[in-house]
Amino acid sequence: MSLKDNTESSARSFESSLYKTGVQLLYSNQPADAALLLRRVVNTPDIDPMCHLFYGRALRQINNLNYARNKYNNLSQLYKDCRIAGNKPATKSSPIIMTDLIALQQKTPFLIFGDDKYANDIERLLIKFKRVDNYAGRITRNSFSQYKEEMFHNRYVIVAGSLWADDVDFLVANGVQYENIIIFIMPVGNVWGYHNVFINDLDLLRVSDDGNSWEISLSDFHALFLRRKEAMSGLSPLNANQQGNDSVSITIYKKDIVNKSISDQFVNDQVVYATRVFDRDGFYSSYHDAMKSNQNNSRIIEDRFSNKTSKNLYTSLFRYQYHEMIMYYANICFRKFQYSDYVDIRDGDVIINCGVENGFEIPFFAAMVGRTGQIHCIDPFGFQYLDDYVKPTVKYFDEVVINHEVALMDYTGQVTWKIAGEDRSFPCVTFEHFVESMGLDRVDLIKLDLEGTESVLLRSLLQMCKSFQCQLAISIYHSMQQYFDIPMFFMNNLADYSFYLDHYSFGRYETILYVIPESRKRQIKGK
Repeated sequence: MSLKDNTESSARSFESSLYKTGVQLLYSNQPADAALLLRRVVNTPDIDPMCHLFYGRALRQINNLNYARNKYNNLSQLYKDCRIAGNKPATKSSPIIMTDLIALQQKTPFLIFGDDKYANDIERLLIKFKRVDNYAGRITRNSFSQYKEEMFHNRYVIVAGSLWADDVDFLVANGVQYENIIIFIMPVGNVWGYHNVFINDLDLLRVSDDGNSWEISLSDFHALFLRRKEAMSGLSPLNANQQGNDSVSITIYKKDIVNKSISDQFVNDQVVYATRVFDRDGFYSSYHDAMKSNQNNSRIIEDRFSNKTSKNLYTSLFRYQYHEMIMYYANICFRKFQYSDYVDIRDGDVIINCGVENGFEIPFFAAMVGRTGQIHCIDPFGFQYLDDYVKPTVKYFDEVVINHEVALMDYTGQVTWKIAGEDRSFPCVTFEHFVESMGLDRVDLIKLDLEGTESVLLRSLLQMCKSFQCQLAISIYHSMQQYFDIPMFFMNNLADYSFYLDHYSFGRYETILYVIPESRKRQIKGK
């Protein structure tokens, strides 16, 4: 062997030794020292090509350590955002639960776990809203072992698929800490939720550079509205002779019409929708008499609401112009999740979920109460119409989510309703009878969306509040009179409660009254 060959061989031996030492340092959680050694050999000819992989891994771990140094501040802010958004921070035995897309900070290091369409949807949403500065990619169970060491270190793992509960079990079983897992619940199945309205038309939304604000043009929304008319329940074309027909499931607000009723053609000349108009006092014309006759009660109710946001919203809902209502909806739909605002839901809570249909709220409730809680779903149609996104949650929480195919009324027996032109009878019970028959010694939240039946249950609900100090989330939009009668009833009878209002659609529908006992009152945004 020549002196040159001997020198080159010694050099390769030396570089190989550095490489092995660098790998050992990397596996000893000393990425900075490892990177110094690996950098010396990464471009050496004939060196093991795996050196490039380990050098890249060392650099990524250095970045992760930098994240880790700032993790306390990021985590504290994330926890704060979760609490304000009505979601739940992580504990040692449960993950972070989020519904507010914007609460996820741009600087939060994360990856997405899941391979169904819903995991893909959350990825598209986070990219749209520029939450990808530190996005490490999306992985599945099949690719987990390949990327575990490289991708999971000091990152949050967002679980967003329909199998979210099973996925959390898988991650924890494979060494991922609860505090690094974020369950992201989307409003899949909610006809007014962003997943139904925008998920296939995200290009119509213009998002600000910081991702914290967005808008949609009225012309784009018109086109979107027409494409969604078949997906949204009750949205059917009306001919010119049906102007003012109150069967339409959306309120269209028009700025420049006073004291007259017209039809308005949207984009497609073949599709004509009823347009509601305003009178000279600014009231929604179909409800002018109700607004006038309840003016005194309206002022009292507004004054009794517990934060400024609720006060302003209560009086604005009937005065919003068309463009204002669309902008209101576009600005809240990615932040708010119906039935989650203002309520305080904890592990082990008992929820009575009255009115199910597609059950979009069930995954959120289940994530919040965990395996030790109870969710009693009361609906005469049971789980017949559950959304596909919801079904795996019901299956996983089969001992938590309980189906009761019965109607709630102010008496126990049978109730008959006309459905699709036919009289149908269903068994019905009172709240008191239901609680006694189930042997419930606590009720923490009652959610009601009963298509107008809420009004006959007020006295039973009042007794539930007095017996259990429970929270209420009540739909008050099924008739105009509910906007006045339901808030006034509880405000007059519950002295130790706070009252809030929120709204979740681009029409007058989906207005929710939150009735919260002082013992469950939490930090509220928008005092």
